[in-house]
Parts: sequence; C-alpha cells; structure tokens
Amino acid sequence: MAVPDGAVVASDADARSKFARLHVRWTTPGTIHPWAFDLLAFNGRNFRLQPLMKRRAVLQAALLERFALPRRLVVRTVRG
Repeated sequence: MAVPDGAVVASDADARSKFARLHVRWTTPGTIHPWAFDLLAFNGRNFRLQPLMKRRAVLQAALLERFALPRRLVVRTVRG
C-alpha cells in the first residue's frame, strides 16, 4: 500500500490549475484530478528519510503498476 502526499487540483481548458473551480458544483467533468507529488510510505516501509528523487521514482513505478498509466507520466521536481 502506498501513502502518497498530494493534492486535488482543478484545471481550466488550458490545463492551468484553478483553485476556485474546486468550489463550483457544476465543474466540467474531467477537470478535477488527483496529483501525487511525493511518497511517504510504501508496503509498510517509511520513505520520508529517503532522497526525494528515490521517493518519486518509487511513486511513479507504483502508479504505473497499479493504474496502468501511460508511460508519458512525468514525475519532475519543481524548484521555486
């Protein structure tokens, strides 16, 4: 079992995140998505002390295996 850290994100037609859309009842289907950006634990093992890049690699592999996501799934680090 994976314990990811993430958020629920609503996007507009240009795939830009729009926080206000989370509060609108009539949001267009397919515009609200879960985003997982870190992995805290996996299969009973604590990953919080592991390097971020390792956590993200395991997260990506777990998501690809569990949900058969397309290979174009991107896990990247955003600095800022």
